[in-house]
Amino acid sequence: MFFFIKAMIAIGAFIYRYLGFHHRNWLNNATPKTINGQDYFYNQKNQSKFTYKLTFSTPVKIPAVFKISKETKFDSTMKYFGLSKEFQTGDLQFDKAIYLASDNRHFNELMASDKVLRQWISMLFEVGACEIGADGKQLWVSFLRENDFDLDSASVYEAMSHVLDRMKELTFLQKSFFADPFVWKALVCESIIYSAMIYSYLTFFDFYIFSEDIHLNQTALAIQGLTVGVFLALGLVLLIFFLLRGSSRGHRILFESLFVLGLSVPVGGVGLVGDLNISLDRSQPISVPSKIVNKYSQRHRRKNRTYYTYHFVLSTENEPAGIHLPSMITVNYEDYSRMNQDQKVELVIKKGFLHHPWLRKIIPK
Repeated sequence: MFFFIKAMIAIGAFIYRYLGFHHRNWLNNATPKTINGQDYFYNQKNQSKFTYKLTFSTPVKIPAVFKISKETKFDSTMKYFGLSKEFQTGDLQFDKAIYLASDNRHFNELMASDKVLRQWISMLFEVGACEIGADGKQLWVSFLRENDFDLDSASVYEAMSHVLDRMKELTFLQKSFFADPFVWKALVCESIIYSAMIYSYLTFFDFYIFSEDIHLNQTALAIQGLTVGVFLALGLVLLIFFLLRGSSRGHRILFESLFVLGLSVPVGGVGLVGDLNISLDRSQPISVPSKIVNKYSQRHRRKNRTYYTYHFVLSTENEPAGIHLPSMITVNYEDYSRMNQDQKVELVIKKGFLHHPWLRKIIPK
């Protein structure tokens, strides 16, 4: 049951991400500001004790996705090894300093043909801009500055106004958002990673809330889960590599995916194996007579939270063939409170779809 709920939520997360509802909305908590006779919005986000990120945005449905930033050693290294392919404007000084993360033909043609636009962009990065971008719904310019940033700098506003106005002209050059050959591929890759992350989060909360033992051999389950998780992660990374090779954005998405998958694989792989093992199990239940020789609770503290786990120590004389029953299991509070020490019980066990025996229920006698 829980597997199908988590699977449906993960599929919903994929659709949510793919349809573009994840776009950053700089207008939330933004302050309107008029720049050179035009209305913009800005908001401020603290990055550290001494720096903050200031973003100016304007809502416009521009059918192009791009991000302009300073070229880093990481970008140049990825280009050198062929993991990224950036469009070159022909302006050697600009191409060396600025990285154009876009595969949109009209955007690239605009950048190559407009020398004045490149000069305005270079000026913005010289005075502290860290990003100029568009995601299909809005255009923005972000600055990473120290606390002495001058909000009334006329030259900054002039450069920003020229750049954003020039970018708006892309709305007349291209009508289809998916005319960019890499947009749908990037969305699919990001959506898969996003849904995998959501599934792993749900699995973590499942483990966190329901602490009782269901699978009888947790070690074997964990080993297979980690193995499956690693292979799935490698498969997703290879898929992203082949889909986005030749793209200026491929290397960034690839390494972001590696980071997310590195955090998600341990929990997600174990959760997936455990969920499939139970949800697809069609084996016949096996009843095993046993006895509770001891019961106890343990108190745990985790930061500001105190919680208890409940345990039975069992004595089982005749174990089923091929199934090893642990002498101690963790149970839920309901079973713990209604069963007593020295009480005989019946353990209802199933073999598992992936051959990991699991405890379906405990019946008191």
